[in-house]
Amino acid sequence: MKNLILISIFSISIINAQGFMPPFAFGSTATGEITMDDGNVYKGKFTMFAVGLKGVNIRLKTESGEKIKGNRDNMSLIKFDAPKTKVGKLLSMANQGNKISLSETLGQDWKTALNQEYYIFRRVQNKKGKPSFLQLINPGFDDKIQVYLDPKAKETGGSALTGGLVGGKDKSYYFSKGNSFTTLVEKRKYKKSFTTIYDNCSMMIKKFPDRDFKNIAEHVYFYNKNCGN
Repeated sequence: MKNLILISIFSISIINAQGFMPPFAFGSTATGEITMDDGNVYKGKFTMFAVGLKGVNIRLKTESGEKIKGNRDNMSLIKFDAPKTKVGKLLSMANQGNKISLSETLGQDWKTALNQEYYIFRRVQNKKGKPSFLQLINPGFDDKIQVYLDPKAKETGGSALTGGLVGGKDKSYYFSKGNSFTTLVEKRKYKKSFTTIYDNCSMMIKKFPDRDFKNIAEHVYFYNKNCGN
């Protein structure tokens, strides 16, 4: 298990306060499915889940009792069932304190944009072709840009101020366009790289002149809906 981050059943969910899917916390009742490289899909109860930038190990027991082992080299997708009440509560808490809610800004109910049915992990590659499993945090508006949780991301002070119940805002994410290789997007470089990230979309530049990193989920949603090919 060296270099793996073991996600304990005692983990406390940390809320991403920027409008994305909350980080997944593994529990003893976790259910879902995994997709193998050969195309087979197995559904059942997870008995083990350990993930990090250098690898992943999965143990799943199907309803028929079959025991499946998954790792970075033999599977491409992991989907954990997400309790809607829990996810909805986390997203509601994450939105507290914002002067303008994402729903108001986008002119729609944010919950209809964000697919809250699953916590999704995908096998992705960086520019050097190195694979890893990362959590997709913008399911439902990920057609053009896929945003992944950065396991090593530093956070602002929100988590410390609330005893870990409400996390701070992540300072970096991994971006991928059209499921291509991933690129690290950091808060400190966001404004300067804004036009590059969003392909010089004139609508983006006009609508978001401040290019504030705290509104990154809104930026991604708007781009997915109005820009790109």
